[in-house]
Amino acid sequence: MRVRQLIKDAVEARSELMKIHAALIERNGSKNETVDIGIATDSTEDNLLHADIITRTKDFAVTSPSLSPKLEKPTITQLLPQEVFNQLKAYENEANVWRTKAAQLELLVKEQLMNGATLTELQRYKDECERLKLSLRELECSYKKTMEDSGIEANMSAIGTVEQRSTVDLGDRNQLFTAEITQLNERLKKKDSIIHEFEVTLEELKKKVAVAENKSQEADSIIETMSKKLVERDSEIKVANRSVTKLQDELEKKTKAICYLEERHQVYRNTILDNDLVVSDEATDDWRHGFSDPRYTVNVSRRVQTDLTYEDINKNEYEFISLNEKLKELERDFSKKQSSLRVRFKEIEDILMMKTKLVESLTRQLEDSNKSAIAMDKSRQEERHSFNEKLLKLAKVAERVPVLELEIERLKEEKSALELSLQSAKEEYDHGLEEALSGSLRKFQQQSKYWKQKIAAVHSDNCELKGRILALEKKLEENRLRSKVEKADLAQRLTSSIDHVTVLQNKINTSTCDAQVNVRPQMINKYVACRPNFRDKNTFIMKGELIDETEQQLICCQKELNSAQHQVELLQQELLSKATQLASQNPHVDVGCGTDEQSNTSSEKSESTQVQNASLIGKLKELEKRNTELTAKLEIFEVEKQNLKRLEGKRNAELVVDSKNETRKHKSVRNQM
Repeated sequence: MRVRQLIKDAVEARSELMKIHAALIERNGSKNETVDIGIATDSTEDNLLHADIITRTKDFAVTSPSLSPKLEKPTITQLLPQEVFNQLKAYENEANVWRTKAAQLELLVKEQLMNGATLTELQRYKDECERLKLSLRELECSYKKTMEDSGIEANMSAIGTVEQRSTVDLGDRNQLFTAEITQLNERLKKKDSIIHEFEVTLEELKKKVAVAENKSQEADSIIETMSKKLVERDSEIKVANRSVTKLQDELEKKTKAICYLEERHQVYRNTILDNDLVVSDEATDDWRHGFSDPRYTVNVSRRVQTDLTYEDINKNEYEFISLNEKLKELERDFSKKQSSLRVRFKEIEDILMMKTKLVESLTRQLEDSNKSAIAMDKSRQEERHSFNEKLLKLAKVAERVPVLELEIERLKEEKSALELSLQSAKEEYDHGLEEALSGSLRKFQQQSKYWKQKIAAVHSDNCELKGRILALEKKLEENRLRSKVEKADLAQRLTSSIDHVTVLQNKINTSTCDAQVNVRPQMINKYVACRPNFRDKNTFIMKGELIDETEQQLICCQKELNSAQHQVELLQQELLSKATQLASQNPHVDVGCGTDEQSNTSSEKSESTQVQNASLIGKLKELEKRNTELTAKLEIFEVEKQNLKRLEGKRNAELVVDSKNETRKHKSVRNQM
């Protein structure tokens, strides 16, 4: 539709240009005729026109001495200035340029129409190619089915033998099915690669078609822009024609006024020459008596007895004066209009120069578009050649279609027989898969239960050992406290008993010599060294912490202290009794032996407590070692359990994926069948 509209617009523009050219020629002829009629005839219309113009331009003959007597019969070539002719020639040249542009646009439109026809042919070829591709794909599918069916037949015979053999396990069947599936996958991959190559070629063809469509769209856009520019140029031409018509009307008016003034000027000259008048400003030697229009009559002046009265002459004088003033005003207006016309002509020249520049740029654009169109045509011809070659190949392939259809019918019959065997084989395979999966799940559940029970038993053992360790630690702390308290009490008892014994010895035995002093053992440092160090005992325990434990420990300590005090009192009594007995029996015997025995007994007790503490510490260390070993074993068991879980999860996932893939493959085989 756009192309048709552009063609119509171009034809209308051409017809309008032809009409304008014919109108210009007619106007030039009419101007020549009007000038001849104004000179040779005496019609009433001309008299009226001249009478009107006389009132406006009466003083022109007096103030225009430069007009020559040769202009007795003026023509259009003499009256019109050279600028008007130049303008008309420029307009004609511009009209010719626009004609050529319209013809070029027509050629472009025809080329675009041809390109549109080629595009439709390309689309038709494309549809045929797609149809042939579909037929090829169907044939490939049928070939696939035949190949798959042939492989399935061989495998089905193997399956039949496997069914007859009851000793074959499900693992062998799975291996057979996996081998078949791998073969089918390889064949499918080969066919997919072939299909991919066809798809790649199809995409390339689509890209080429898209490029051709884009080029056609660009050409359409160029045509639209050119049509818009054509409309703009047509409007500019119409405006220029209107301005030309206005200028021609003004020129006609000016030429009529100039002719009238020249005629009046000739009449005035003739009257001056006839009456032998002298003009002070001009020399009348060059004047000649020309043709005088009979319409103009000369009245005799007052000195030569005229027919007019004085009043008529005065009226004529006043009219003459007014006409002179009007003539001056007309001359001023005419000079102003001439200047305005020149300015307008200059503006029109500038506009035309701009138009010529635009036309040159448009011609360059059209040449570029023509070159691009030629390149597009070449590329399209190459594409046509390639399409023809491909179509020939496809036609050769299509010749094989009837033979392949017969094979397809035969294969369909075989397909119906193979589907039944495939279904039975699939059911057996599914049944075997279900049994294998159920067995593996049972094993997995049993293993998970076993490991859970084992981990729970180890955890319970660990908890028991931790409880035992805590109880032993508490016992150790209690034994340590008891040993420390006992040591302190024993030290106090020993010091008090020693002091008491010394006092008793001093009372019983008088100091006769230094033997007792020499026999006394120096054991002071021993007792000092055995004192427990309680300096940092309560530094790390804040007030308010472990309230219940301290109270319990204090209660235990009080009980132990009471028992220890009771034992100390008993020991003191025994010591006193023994000391009195010894004093009564051997008054000179030193009491240091008793002290030695007491010290030995206390040292033996401390050693026994130390041995017990060491044994307890060894047991604690053994328990800690065992605990660490058990924790390490637990960690190893947990890691092994996690690894087993992961392996079993992977195996189950692989089995599920394999089952899904096999079901999908069976479905695809069924769909292809």
